[in-house]
Amino acid sequence: MTGSKADIGGAYDRFAGEYDRKLAGEQWMRDVLWRHYLRLFQAGAHVLDAGCGTGIDTVFLASHGVRVTAIDASAGMMGALREKLRCASFSSLVEARVEDIGDLGSRPPLGLDGIVSAYAALNTTDLDAFAGNAARHLRPGGRLLCHMLARGDVWQRLQRLRGHGVHASPRSRDRTIVVGGRPIEHVALTAGEVYRRHFASRFRPRRAYGLGFLLPHRLGARLPRPLGDAMGRLEHALGRLPPMIDWSRFFVLDLERVREQ
Repeated sequence: MTGSKADIGGAYDRFAGEYDRKLAGEQWMRDVLWRHYLRLFQAGAHVLDAGCGTGIDTVFLASHGVRVTAIDASAGMMGALREKLRCASFSSLVEARVEDIGDLGSRPPLGLDGIVSAYAALNTTDLDAFAGNAARHLRPGGRLLCHMLARGDVWQRLQRLRGHGVHASPRSRDRTIVVGGRPIEHVALTAGEVYRRHFASRFRPRRAYGLGFLLPHRLGARLPRPLGDAMGRLEHALGRLPPMIDWSRFFVLDLERVREQ
């Protein structure tokens, strides 16, 4: 990670007001994640939403009876979440705190049933430290669901072949994303690299799949909701194939916390 906590938090502060609108076109992808969440977590479970943003996933989980600890380094993002919770019937299920993912080590073990982190929050995080903290806070058998920016999707690769617009090498670990007018460097590895380098000693893989390989982002954002949902279901099915995991905009790693020997 190249930016400081303050840099990243400040960038997302400036982006908070338009975050939900910008991601509205990705609802088909969010629906895939939500179906996955509901297969893993029942009402009464305790889940950490790490890098919760404006709380899109937090609100969904809490509305289904899941107790959520929601953290994000951006005060602006957290303000948007608290506004959503202000009149919500399930607000008592949510603990919302301005807190960087890297600061989880200062908390006593939470005994969590699950941790979720969506839309690249983990791409700007020290994954070694996060893996250790996630293992400490999860109960044995607890699940960690990582939705991370991939190294480079098939559409970017086609742009490179045509010499259009994409300057990073397809082998590069780094992708620069402009957030709130500020460039933020994201470390982008393959799903296999992320697991082997950072999580293999404490977690077993349960599922991995890619999302965002059938349509380029701009076209996918224009799909009507029913067509987007159908496309999401197809991507979820095909995204488990190894080539698709590495050729997608995002990948999902579903990991289970193993009991220490």
